[in-house]
Amino acid sequence: MLDVKLLILTQYFPPEIGAAAERIGSLARFLRSRCELTVIAPVPSYPWEHVIDGYEQRDSSESNRGYELVRCYKIPKSKNLFVRLFSEVAYAANCLRHALRLSRHDMVLVSSPSFFLGVTAVVLKYILKSEFILDIRDLYPASLQHAGLLTNGPVLRALQRMEHKIYRQARLVTVVNHVWMKEVKPHGRNVITIPNGVDLEAFLRESEAPPAISDDQQQLLADHFAIVFVGNLGMFYDNSLYLKAAKHFSDNAERNYQFIFIGEGSFKLALQRSVERENLPNVHFWDPIPNHQLAAVLKQCSVGIVALQFLEDNVPNKIYEYLAADLDVVACLPGEMPYYLIDSGKVFEHNNTDLDSFLNRLRLLAARDRPHPTPADILYKISRERHFKRLWRHITKLEGYSSESVADYQGKVDLSIKNITEPVGSYHN
Repeated sequence: MLDVKLLILTQYFPPEIGAAAERIGSLARFLRSRCELTVIAPVPSYPWEHVIDGYEQRDSSESNRGYELVRCYKIPKSKNLFVRLFSEVAYAANCLRHALRLSRHDMVLVSSPSFFLGVTAVVLKYILKSEFILDIRDLYPASLQHAGLLTNGPVLRALQRMEHKIYRQARLVTVVNHVWMKEVKPHGRNVITIPNGVDLEAFLRESEAPPAISDDQQQLLADHFAIVFVGNLGMFYDNSLYLKAAKHFSDNAERNYQFIFIGEGSFKLALQRSVERENLPNVHFWDPIPNHQLAAVLKQCSVGIVALQFLEDNVPNKIYEYLAADLDVVACLPGEMPYYLIDSGKVFEHNNTDLDSFLNRLRLLAARDRPHPTPADILYKISRERHFKRLWRHITKLEGYSSESVADYQGKVDLSIKNITEPVGSYHN
């Protein structure tokens, strides 16, 4: 283990569900054998309406975790925009209070959202002289503007000035795609792309566990061609085409096609009411499933769907999870789909206004005996460990370690799949 003391500040962390929590949880597992790691994370609440496991605490459970986890209180997620804004500001201040109580760290890694955790990192830089890394997973305030929550005006301009100040203060900024790179790089000193991905080792291990669903739900998946959406049922996703497809199948007695929506979100109730009005027996809404039990459920499905409305050229993490579970993927994304996904033969684009093409694609996929396994080189490409190793090389470079001194900590990518190699020159981050 290198003598690097690293602090992670995050708004999401297991056992909370969702891509953000799962991603930071796997990053912590990756870093724990490489540095002295401390994580400040909220008391779990999402997607529940109340916090669990008490209030502020040092989490001493899971003694084999390999790093220190400090829990601090955060107001549970709310549908009210002003409550959510206040919650993020209060949590950033709470993180600052906890960080100042800890011993000094060489570096602080901040994962957004929340936007305001970047402010906390800037304050820590000046008080504790700690360099910081800004890990951007949602581009604020641009995403709020795209979603119609902010319009051009003094508030937006003030947040943009704050955003650019945070970029300039960070020693390293990571973004998930090249489109964001273009927006961030003019304001940052050192900007790199660390794409989304999936923790394949954990995913493959967890896929062997019994699915965390009822017997009736398991039977539904076993008896039908299951088309699944996993994630937040909110404003960033447009599921209207999927309900139209379900109605078409229902009206034409094509009962084999069943649509499963797993998750919570601000639009869930409206979707449920729409399903009730249309009397769609082939649409089902299931409660969120913990990350460590999700893989086994996905393995029982056939097709993963997603229709992202905003965040151009962003690939939702659920697409990688679908592929890790060997599902075919039918997706609608703004901007361009990465070519390696299209070339995989597993990912198919659709236009969210073209119902006939979407129906035909599902029929073609259902006509096969079973989904084709995801190619090994695609699994290598989407391996989160591969991306984290690139991040670690940059962290050690910032700390002044030579490549030889960290060689023992790079290791080989172990995906629990043999003979996975990346064709030279085929893929680029």
